[in-house]
Amino acid sequence: MLASYPYEEPRERSDGGRVRVRHSDKTKQDAPLTDVREPRKEKEPKGWLGATTKNDAGRVIVAVVKRDTPAAAAGLNVDDEIIAIDGVRVTPDQLEGRLDQYKPNEHVELTIARRGTLRALPALLGTEPPKLWKLQLIKEPTDLQKKQLGGWLGAE
Repeated sequence: MLASYPYEEPRERSDGGRVRVRHSDKTKQDAPLTDVREPRKEKEPKGWLGATTKNDAGRVIVAVVKRDTPAAAAGLNVDDEIIAIDGVRVTPDQLEGRLDQYKPNEHVELTIARRGTLRALPALLGTEPPKLWKLQLIKEPTDLQKKQLGGWLGAE
């Protein structure tokens, strides 16, 4: 599917080191439409895959697949390259934002490359589990606890 929309045509003109852009009334006919989803509201849970990735020369490479996660259930392996989600190409800086567009329990298709072979993996996204711990200060610490905290924080 192609989009037709007005666009700006750059025309360079030297004027004290500035470049001016003039508008054209042409339309660009060759711009493909991409999958555009509505942005989620801040409080809604987002889809979670359960894999950690790394940027390897602009490629999304799976570094860790946690047990009992949607990534593991889909068959995603360490060193797989994630190429696309639902047919839309993703780069390392786009992956998180792309997954944020989905809700838990939504089905997606991951296009991956594994040892040079392209594969399509269906995945059912989940909800990221809550953090299992957090640090809190004790309301009324003893002198020993205050000393230990100071030592731990390097305040001594």
